[in-house]
Amino acid sequence: MNLYGELGFPEQKDLGFAKSPNRLNVALSRAKRLLIIVGNSELFRQKEIYNNVYNTIASNPNGRIIKYEKK
Repeated sequence: MNLYGELGFPEQKDLGFAKSPNRLNVALSRAKRLLIIVGNSELFRQKEIYNNVYNTIASNPNGRIIKYEKK
């Protein structure tokens, strides 16, 4: 019996330690050449500061938002 269904893990509905804007500051300020953020954009954008980052990346000509599409 699989406790967590098809995904194999419980659905996350909380940002956990990333709730703190300090975490975002550290992540963005440490990148020297390239920053890759991997995660669930719907979950990430729940907090206004993270939504602002998402929109900044999406509107920047050098930024890329790549969406996963299950085939």
